[in-house]
Amino acid sequence: MPRKSDVIRKWFGNNISLEEAFRKYHILETDDAYEAPFEDCIKTSWPYYAPADSLPASLPTITDIEKVRGTDNDLTKHKCGLGDGSVYRVNEVFAVKFSPTKTMMREMENMLFIKRNPNVRIPKLFAAYTQRADPLGYTSDNPPRGGPRYTLDQLPPYHFLVMEYIEGSTLQEKWEEMEQDDKKNVCIKLGEQLRSLRSIPSPGYYGRAHHQPFLETAGFLMTREQEPLGPYDTYGDMVIAMADAAELQSALGTLEPEWSPKKQLIIDHLRNAYTTCEYTEAKFTHTDLKFDNIMLEPIIASQEHGKQEYKVVIIDWTRAAWYPAWVEAMDVLSQRPDRTIKSFAEELQPLPDMDIFRYYVAQGFEPFPHKDAVYFSQVMEELCMIL
Repeated sequence: MPRKSDVIRKWFGNNISLEEAFRKYHILETDDAYEAPFEDCIKTSWPYYAPADSLPASLPTITDIEKVRGTDNDLTKHKCGLGDGSVYRVNEVFAVKFSPTKTMMREMENMLFIKRNPNVRIPKLFAAYTQRADPLGYTSDNPPRGGPRYTLDQLPPYHFLVMEYIEGSTLQEKWEEMEQDDKKNVCIKLGEQLRSLRSIPSPGYYGRAHHQPFLETAGFLMTREQEPLGPYDTYGDMVIAMADAAELQSALGTLEPEWSPKKQLIIDHLRNAYTTCEYTEAKFTHTDLKFDNIMLEPIIASQEHGKQEYKVVIIDWTRAAWYPAWVEAMDVLSQRPDRTIKSFAEELQPLPDMDIFRYYVAQGFEPFPHKDAVYFSQVMEELCMIL
């Protein structure tokens, strides 16, 4: 069974201390992680434009997009950096998401892939393209957060997704004020969306759509390898990658010379636990079903009971890929709404109605791999890993 020192030697060689390995992994090599070259980023054609007769209005110009900066239609004022995944509401009917990173290309590819299954409700995609622009105001007299001012040529090109704007609220905004019956109905609809997503026939591999590697930031697969994360053609190959990542990340999670007995026990049995999972078939998986990524689009209230009903729309498809069947179940069990904690006593209070969320969303799984999901949720929490 591997010891922590064995894992350090495997990845860093014999002549290195734990402190130096920790420093190299967490600090010095942050910028050295593998990143797919631009031409290998996706297999779908970029740019993309939907047919003109499908548009709700003329596509917004770059000027239209830049004018939103600093207004109430800037939906991600909290974002930092150069706008990784910032979203603006433009000309009332469009949501424009932009970033200088290639994540926009991956999200476009996933949205077009999912479009083949009309039962999965996602925002309509109208355009995807790259253009040099300044949507965040770095060339203005008042750069973001008082930072330096740049010229347009000094800024990276931005990748833009022009999508349908979904009128409504996120589940995060609505959850605590909703009646239990309304929560139940929304969760049933979300489960139905996941059932449709998981009904897409498995391609027999694990990775992104069109037989591509997982994102470079897929936390539970990251090691020091300077190569793509997959795709993995067998579950056995996926197990090796997941276990290697768990061992390395756990080994370098602290500067303690060896694992605690509890962590050592997990590491000792991890490969076997991955191998003996009951539900390992590849399922197309969102992997980020946080409450902010679930939109509730109001439907005209029913005259029979007078209650507001909603369409459920899942957004933010950057991380979607073919994962083992238990991964989405693990994600569902881990979700909970964010809340502002005003006191320690309030923090100890249970989150309202989370059993409703887990039970009714789980109905969308056929079957729900509960045992595997619970076990690996605990493993990732104990080893301080992220999905």
